Amino acid sequence: MEICHCWRLKRAAHHLNEFYDKALAPSGVTISQYGMLREINQHGGCSVMDLAGYLDLERSTLYLSLKPLMQKGFVSDCRECHMRNCRLVLTAEGHKAFEEAHLLWQKAQAAYEAALGTEGVRTLETLLSAIQQAT
Repeated sequence: MEICHCWRLKRAAHHLNEFYDKALAPSGVTISQYGMLREINQHGGCSVMDLAGYLDLERSTLYLSLKPLMQKGFVSDCRECHMRNCRLVLTAEGHKAFEEAHLLWQKAQAAYEAALGTEGVRTLETLLSAIQQAT
């Protein structure tokens, strides 16, 4: 029977998402939400269009993913009345959630890298880069 590389990669990504989601659970954010908070924080705020580009997501998908962060009060739209596009920023609660999640992410990242080993991490990064370039 043939192996479907797409399916295997999708399953591995699912397991990895679960690993990081479990690690980040005490912070109240998922790994996907952590990525959004990280990008907004790193850029000192950004538009939805820019954030979609940073995360390589469709804007409609991003809006759905942002909604829980806005409902929790972690992200705010601080657009000025004359501006057409929104400007996403982290609130004080959002900065606090990001900092907590970041510490948990660092621990999870270190544990995952320890499980793979130095050579395994290098191989993984090489393969992921090759997959992105091939598609």
